Amino acid sequence: MIGWIPSLFPDRYCEGVSDLDFYTHIKNRCIILAGSAIISYVTYSIYSSCIVEIMSVVNSRSIIYLFWPAVPLVLCVPTAVYFVFLFMSAFFSRTLKPNKILHRGMNIALGYGVVVTVLGVVISIIIPFNLFSTGYVYCQGGGPFSGIMYTKNESVCEQVKIIWDSKDKGVKEIKELNDKLDAIQPHQ
Repeated sequence: MIGWIPSLFPDRYCEGVSDLDFYTHIKNRCIILAGSAIISYVTYSIYSSCIVEIMSVVNSRSIIYLFWPAVPLVLCVPTAVYFVFLFMSAFFSRTLKPNKILHRGMNIALGYGVVVTVLGVVISIIIPFNLFSTGYVYCQGGGPFSGIMYTKNESVCEQVKIIWDSKDKGVKEIKELNDKLDAIQPHQ
């Protein structure tokens, strides 16, 4: 064990790795590679979807769709990237043990993940108050696991509600309206 967190690759599980038969060795490498691929894909998907919401707040767009877990999820991306490097160092090693330096940094990475998750939740609680203090209006939202739309004024909110109720929830039309209100060229 390293510190107070149990090791991801305990030595008792890695001692006989060099004595494994060929197929077990290949199977373990495939499991590590699949785990790295899954973590990479999930991390990229989370980052690409959440960063758009965060940047709309930063850029003060006319229509802001805010999903509260977006901030903690984006802040945890470095922890996920660390685990991909950790798994890849185990994948490319002869004995399926991760690099010692990366293995020792696991407590730091997990501690960072916990701290930024708590910090991200606090920031997610503060963001709506900031939006209200800068003149944004609550437009519409669902339950705790759906996002909330804020607009710069009531007339834009009425347009959003009309579009939202008209065609298949009108997500594309709302994005086009947001670009039109902010004088951004249409996307190709």
